[in-house]
Amino acid sequence: MPAGDAEILVELNDGIAQLILNRPESRNAISKQMWLQIPERLNELQKQGARLLVIKGVSGVFAAGADMMELKELDNFEDAKENWSAISNALDFVHRFPLPTIASIDGPCMGGGCLLALACDLRYASRRSRFSIPIARLGIVLDDANLFRLANLVGVARAKELIYRARILDASEALSWGLLNDLFDDHDFAEKLSALASEILSNSALSVSESKTSFQRFIAQSSMASNEKVVLASYLSPDFRERIRKLLQKD
Repeated sequence: MPAGDAEILVELNDGIAQLILNRPESRNAISKQMWLQIPERLNELQKQGARLLVIKGVSGVFAAGADMMELKELDNFEDAKENWSAISNALDFVHRFPLPTIASIDGPCMGGGCLLALACDLRYASRRSRFSIPIARLGIVLDDANLFRLANLVGVARAKELIYRARILDASEALSWGLLNDLFDDHDFAEKLSALASEILSNSALSVSESKTSFQRFIAQSSMASNEKVVLASYLSPDFRERIRKLLQKD
């Protein structure tokens, strides 16, 4: 059973760990505190004997993105840096996590939620899922590492279309673009995901681990330098403030 009733729940059964985003009232928007907790929870699960990690959300939503109310309150460089560090460190930690990682996506997977899915090794979704990284609509900037992870999956041209147009992809489009590994019917999504995780666990842990390390070396050699200063400045720009004000007014 999940441990506790916090915003991040964890459970571990037969080597399969689950990290569960649990903010149904905010459509699982990921707060700064949640981003900070992710590395800690993953370290704990690995120490407890986890051999594979599944990340998912509750209540028919993977994650609506980062917490917009928190972003709205950013008004100086240090706060912006602290907030962005929590996000980028968590995403990088998931990306580098030594165990195989699966994003189990059932429902909307937006913004920071989509970036979290991109940081995983594998992504599987139900047919009702939707995907977007709407930074252009918000007036903010992404770092090179996250854009590279996107482009590495879907190709540069499609990554540009997704970002420039703030496109929302349905599950079938996300699969055809290469964003997903596979797509399952809504009614048996959980069963299919469980079988898939068990299949990976039945294989050689050494082979999977060393293969992941090799993939990590390849990705690290291909990735680009950081653009952190530009990212932070975007969270303090008048354009972002006006756009997020209008967005929150709609809600």
